[in-house]
Amino acid sequence: MPVITIKEKITKTIDIPLDAIYQVIDNLSENERHLLMERLKCKSIKLKKFKNDNIQKIVSDFQVTNCYEDDFLKDLEAGLMKSSVNRKV
Repeated sequence: MPVITIKEKITKTIDIPLDAIYQVIDNLSENERHLLMERLKCKSIKLKKFKNDNIQKIVSDFQVTNCYEDDFLKDLEAGLMKSSVNRKV
């Protein structure tokens, strides 16, 4: 009889009503509430200049996987050539 080894990891998604979250927050101590508010504060995102890569390099990255048909690779290359990122402004 074949033997199957299973590595068990239980993942479950549950919906928590907003009222339940409010109730949890209401039961926090002042210090816990302060820590929660600090964590929720939004920080500005630092934007980096987009690095325009060589189109042939991108296409060859797709090609070496052997997961894409030639028609797709041709369409990808054509799309990259037409893209606003590739156009010189």
